[in-house]
Amino acid sequence: MALNSTDLFVIQSQADSKLYKLSLNDLSASIEGGSGINFRGSVDLLVAMTGQINPDPALNGDMYLVEQDAATINASWTMAGGVTSAVKNDRIIWDQNDANWLLIPGGDHTGGTLVDIVGTDPIQVDSASDPTIPVISIDQATTTEKGAVARLATAADVVATNATPSSTAVVTADLLNATNKAIENGVVGSITEGGTDIVAGALDIDNDDGDVTIGINAETFCPFDFDSLPDITA
Repeated sequence: MALNSTDLFVIQSQADSKLYKLSLNDLSASIEGGSGINFRGSVDLLVAMTGQINPDPALNGDMYLVEQDAATINASWTMAGGVTSAVKNDRIIWDQNDANWLLIPGGDHTGGTLVDIVGTDPIQVDSASDPTIPVISIDQATTTEKGAVARLATAADVVATNATPSSTAVVTADLLNATNKAIENGVVGSITEGGTDIVAGALDIDNDDGDVTIGINAETFCPFDFDSLPDITA
């Protein structure tokens, strides 16, 4: 025989040993008002809450299945965290302590509960076309702005005969090390005095392990401004 909500139980209080009655409806409400989850059915969040939930007001832990997508949840549903939209198969659970509905993503969601992605320079986030599929990128570094490098330089990029070196390829330590070794070892080519119609021996050239110094011998150095010399009279 099925029980009716008005059926009564007779119980004895352990506080005073007296007998009391308790209806099935009150017993159910007491149990369902606990910390457990109570599935109540489905609701449409596009329309007002009144008339859709039972019991009304809701009891702590009451859970409902969202019937259809709700791009804008009806204002009568007080949602936790300022949630304004839901999709079919989401669940909502009544939180008595905070007096609001908790949205639990359901089967039509493809991920967790991530609601936003914020980029910090040089990382950029573009969600203008589709907020659910943000495009994440990183700015390219410049001489004044941080970011990602375009690529690493190769030996061909830094060779002296390269007439069009890249302005975005970054020189790596091994390439720079090779250049420093060449300078340190004096492998910088040969600097010699030469040409036509010159004063031989006028230059004093010294190459000390790549540290090249050039001077003019005193015997050929003429520091004068000829225009300031006196006119010859003899």
